[in-house]
Amino acid sequence: MDFNSERGFEVSLSIDVVQLGARMHYAVPAYFTKHEVLNHFYTDLWRSHIPFYSLMCRLPGFKAVSSRFHPEIPLQKTKSFPFLGIQYARSLRKAYSREEETLAFLQFSELFQQRILASNTSSPADCVYAFNSVAKTLFSSKKYASSFKVLEQTLVPRATEFEILEQEYTSFGLNFPHGKYGKQYAQLELEECELADLIVTGSDFVKQTLIQKGISEHKIEVVPYGFTPSTAINKAKHISKKLRLLFVGNGGIRKGITYAIEAVRSLKNVELSVAGLMESEILGLPLAENVHFLGSVNRSEMEVLFQTHDVLLLPSLCEGSATVSYEAMAYGLPVICTPNSGTVITHQKEGWIIPVRDSKAIQNCISQLLEQPILVERASSEALKTSHLFTVEKYGKRLLDVITKRKQDLHEYS
Repeated sequence: MDFNSERGFEVSLSIDVVQLGARMHYAVPAYFTKHEVLNHFYTDLWRSHIPFYSLMCRLPGFKAVSSRFHPEIPLQKTKSFPFLGIQYARSLRKAYSREEETLAFLQFSELFQQRILASNTSSPADCVYAFNSVAKTLFSSKKYASSFKVLEQTLVPRATEFEILEQEYTSFGLNFPHGKYGKQYAQLELEECELADLIVTGSDFVKQTLIQKGISEHKIEVVPYGFTPSTAINKAKHISKKLRLLFVGNGGIRKGITYAIEAVRSLKNVELSVAGLMESEILGLPLAENVHFLGSVNRSEMEVLFQTHDVLLLPSLCEGSATVSYEAMAYGLPVICTPNSGTVITHQKEGWIIPVRDSKAIQNCISQLLEQPILVERASSEALKTSHLFTVEKYGKRLLDVITKRKQDLHEYS
């Protein structure tokens, strides 16, 4: 039971969370555990459930398994499917195209949900919380027929992403590969939205794209994310001789890396570090001497990168609400981003908002920071202040308040 002081009633709330991967280091199930509303947590891989765990961590491609754990989530409330997760990882390694990867995911998602429905855990909670592309079978099942269904849409709908990426690929003279499985994925997401009682997303940008796809605005709530660093950061950034820019994200084209490279190519006293695995199309393009590709970076290495760089560069074509922007602010990095990044940045306060697909605008912004380094220091101070409003704890509170209110509203009107 959870008491809502604003509305003056006691709300019965227990939540089943369904999550693939370690998104935001399990912020949602961890917060629900802390506030005693977690009923069950279903996931693919959980460190304590994996046979021969220490041996597996030594295998190529499985080092990340060590992060599949959160000390605050009780083992007895966690149900994982390690062999299914391992099988999916193997399928991805064998995939040679985006279509094959999408097919592997769709098959895995369906099997994962079927295993949850078949598992002999206790009765379902009165609320089920799932993420986009891993919810349809659960939401339409008898098991969760009477449960309040919450869908987190982490990114713009796949249909919107395809439209944006197809335009981008065409501009480079490339064909964007979105075959029948990509279309199936896009349709799946829209069907999940129709089944959900509540859709939560991190930014108004995603909300507007959902509305454009015909999803009822009444269903959608914007709940910005949060991040809490392992150690408090209080010192603002100061530029020395060079401006050290940081770009974070796998893939590249959707994240706008081509515009970042073009912007810094001719600039002096600027270094751009790129953390993340790049698509082959990116690596085949002409690169710049002051751009350094770091490849895949783990959590502890990311912390060092935030500490040793001055500004986060995030010229994304489409996001949900880029979690790296919250991390950057918590480490005092101002952010150069597009409106499509879904950040909580205010222009010329914690950073600078530049148009999508505009390398010249990025270059002009960077040049201004080189000419007036005090702007970086000021924005860094503001970023640190704002980050205190977007901690994991405050994100969890906003999220739980929205779910509680919406569930009670549904109860009152039914």
